[in-house]
Amino acid sequence: IKLLLRQPFPTIMNIIIFSKDCDNSTNQVIDWLTWHAHTPIRINHYSDFFQLFNRVGIDNNNISFIHNLKSEFGIWYRRRGVLAGTSELDNIDTETHYHLKEELLSLFQFCFDELEESSKISLGSKNGSRINKLLVLKHARKSGLKIPNTLITNQKNILTEFLKKQDSLITKPISEATMFMSKLQERHVMYTEEYAEDENTETEPIFFPSLFQKNISKKIDIRTYYLNGVCYSMAIFSQQSEMSRTDFRVYDTVNKVRNVPYKLPKEIEKKIVMLMKSLALSEGSLDFIQTTDDEIIFLEVNPAGQFGMVSKPCNYYLEEKIALYFNGKQ
Repeated sequence: IKLLLRQPFPTIMNIIIFSKDCDNSTNQVIDWLTWHAHTPIRINHYSDFFQLFNRVGIDNNNISFIHNLKSEFGIWYRRRGVLAGTSELDNIDTETHYHLKEELLSLFQFCFDELEESSKISLGSKNGSRINKLLVLKHARKSGLKIPNTLITNQKNILTEFLKKQDSLITKPISEATMFMSKLQERHVMYTEEYAEDENTETEPIFFPSLFQKNISKKIDIRTYYLNGVCYSMAIFSQQSEMSRTDFRVYDTVNKVRNVPYKLPKEIEKKIVMLMKSLALSEGSLDFIQTTDDEIIFLEVNPAGQFGMVSKPCNYYLEEKIALYFNGKQ
């Protein structure tokens, strides 16, 4: 019934999507954009970019883009594929490869600013998922959200004192969690892990600066997708499995945990809006935990907005809501 009652948007708008190959969430949003009479233009690589924008001119009078857009356009910064997906350069030696990426990065940063000034509407962060977790924690605290006690140190004696005050700790990356390949071509993924100092722990007196947080007893994990002032939350019963107890991303394919719609308290949602505005983010995925004492503790935010895992289990249809955003109907 919903499909039969479709009403096309009054203005056909080009939507420029900066994404990357094989991102299925982008594919699904593109389907909805097309259904609602938009014209999506997907840019995965820098070569895609220059097919659309083949000249950038700067002179004493103005700055001009030469492109094929003949109507109003919007921008969705879905992924940083255009910056990171430089597969065309794979055969170039490392030093030259790095230099060319830096050249493109400078150009894209400039172009993104110019595009944003010209666009009718935009969604997401042009910086992709690169956001400073420590600054986010600071902004979250200022917004009134509760955060875990956090320490960054490179000295064992300081870590030991912190551990005594917190009873139990977890450790995780200061930056974004990434996947990397070892010299043996083994894949490694960075997860949150418990840290326990005992007779078997051989922590060096001085080590690489690392992030530690109080290990808080939790009832559930909460993933919230934020879209232009609206929160769509999901409860993750991560404590049902030993594998996902510390980090719910360590997925148990045998004993699957429950994921159900969840409504955060209104005062928490108001603080989320304050936080996202302070970070100048119109979308993003936020992680919380609900403690065994029913407190809501903020952990971090991903500006790239992982919404697929929330949309389907909760029947939120976020893919269409993102498409509707570009006509002010979200």
